[in-house]
Amino acid sequence: MSSKVTSWLRWLQRTPAVVAVISLAMTGGLLYYFSTTHPADRVNLSAQHISRIVVTGTATADMTGYARRIRLRGATGQVDVVLPVPATACQQLAGELNVQCDGTGITLGPSFVAEWTAAQGFNLPSLAGDRIDLSTVPSAGGGGMQLTVTNGQIPLLCFVQGDGAAKLTLTAGSASVTLAPAAVAVHLATCSGLHIRVQSGNPVGTAVLVLQDLSDTTGHLGGKQMTVSAQSETLTLVSISQDSPYNGPIEIDSDSPFQMAVQGVPPDMTAPDGLQVPRAVHIEQAHAERLANGLVRNPLTSLLESGIPIIVGFVLWLLPWMLPKLFRPHPAPPPHGPGGGRRP
Repeated sequence: MSSKVTSWLRWLQRTPAVVAVISLAMTGGLLYYFSTTHPADRVNLSAQHISRIVVTGTATADMTGYARRIRLRGATGQVDVVLPVPATACQQLAGELNVQCDGTGITLGPSFVAEWTAAQGFNLPSLAGDRIDLSTVPSAGGGGMQLTVTNGQIPLLCFVQGDGAAKLTLTAGSASVTLAPAAVAVHLATCSGLHIRVQSGNPVGTAVLVLQDLSDTTGHLGGKQMTVSAQSETLTLVSISQDSPYNGPIEIDSDSPFQMAVQGVPPDMTAPDGLQVPRAVHIEQAHAERLANGLVRNPLTSLLESGIPIIVGFVLWLLPWMLPKLFRPHPAPPPHGPGGGRRP
């Protein structure tokens, strides 16, 4: 063996504790890594009595249902509302509301209320934004559902006249006008009636709309990060077949978009099909990570990989005693005489 190898082996013989300490430190480091690393997992979430859903990361939403009242008040941004009223009524309504009617409809300030004497169908086509927040409105605030869109498309809310006759009252600021049932069109195509733009001083700001006296509401929300707040929730980690009941907000992050379907009327909004996330990379509930860590998810693999430094350390500990024996030169055989016998 070379002198360098020999000196290295002698050093190992003199300091076996160093090898043990290094091996244990590496094993401890690997165990810590696996216990704090949470591999992506497929998860399912069922929720009852949902009070709020916040979606970020290429957020999308759509909704349909019946409502008797829409309220837009004190918000920034812009919301477009299409009423089941003939466009020919634009000039008359604009005069009664003390605003102007242009070729595309009526533009109002940030305070607007439309109320029917009976629920009317509505359709909120798909819209996108950086953040979409769907939440229930407390009964003290009139009840209903609030939709908030941040840094996204202008919400377009289209109403369709129901089968029954209903009066429509429009309130903009201090002005108000009531339309008799005969003045409201019944057979207009969806989103083809009178266009009203409810606009604040900052039209590109956060848009907020409130729907009240709801029924038969269904919708979809999607994105890469979703926080669901409900009275009752069950989170299922598919990889380890574990169900965990929770209450309160649960945040689920994924590296690809996912979607949740909701239905019902606040405060009894539910997700009938639950939420399925094929690849969740982070789940937070009560400020704690709820994804299984590496030791729980793959215990055998994690422990074997963590034990490699100890095995290597044991081998290194044996080397100073094994290598000199393996590479020790064998003595030459004694010389033989001419007759085959050994020389004296």
